Parts: sequence; C-alpha cells; structure tokens
Amino acid sequence: MHLRQLHEIRYQEDSCDLTISGLDSSEQHRRVHISIKDPEKFLNAIKNALRSANGESFRPKTLD
Repeated sequence: MHLRQLHEIRYQEDSCDLTISGLDSSEQHRRVHISIKDPEKFLNAIKNALRSANGESFRPKTLD
C-alpha cells in the first residue's frame, strides 16, 4: 500500500499493535494494522533504518 498523505501512526503498547492511516493516491482513507510479535526487535530495526550517514544511532527525543 502506498500512502500519499500520512495522518496517524499509533502504537498500542498493551497489544503490540501498530496502526498507520492516511490517504492513498485516490484520496481514499486507508488504515493498516500491524501486529508486532517482538517489539524490541521491531524497534531495533527502525533505529537501524534511521541511522545517520556517519553511522550514529537514532535517539528519539522525549516529549515530556
């Protein structure tokens, strides 16, 4: 699925489900539910994908 416009990414910690929603190329609202069996592996894969060109790790900033 290709989203033209991302509206929301939501992670439900209790169920380990990731929901991504937005508009597709036809301006139709689409939602995808992804069940994550190993949250730690999933997070590490995202961090590796977001490494900088010089190999530095991605460090999310806290919002609080």
